[in-house]
Amino acid sequence: MKGIAIGLSNTSKVILKRLKATEFIDEIYIASSTYEKKNEEKIIPSINPKEVLKEKWKDLNLIIFIGSIGASIRLINSFLTTKDKDPGVIVIDKKGSQIVPIVGS
Repeated sequence: MKGIAIGLSNTSKVILKRLKATEFIDEIYIASSTYEKKNEEKIIPSINPKEVLKEKWKDLNLIIFIGSIGASIRLINSFLTTKDKDPGVIVIDKKGSQIVPIVGS
């Protein structure tokens, strides 16, 4: 299984690091629009989420967003094709207390 996790704010760093330790997530990122100290960029790369999704969408089995459901949907909507081909997409709130499946089961 190939999976990535994308934090939509700096408050998601703790959850991202925990997800990276699981067998489901291969790579973790922070959205580039969030402010991040340079020394932490090496730990969690800062990226443009649309560009990463464009590059990796077809190879992914799972995408986890930490942040807003609305922002997550806006990021993935242009990539969705069919139920059989799209990766599973889950959104977790920044506290890690709410988990909502968006695509897939």
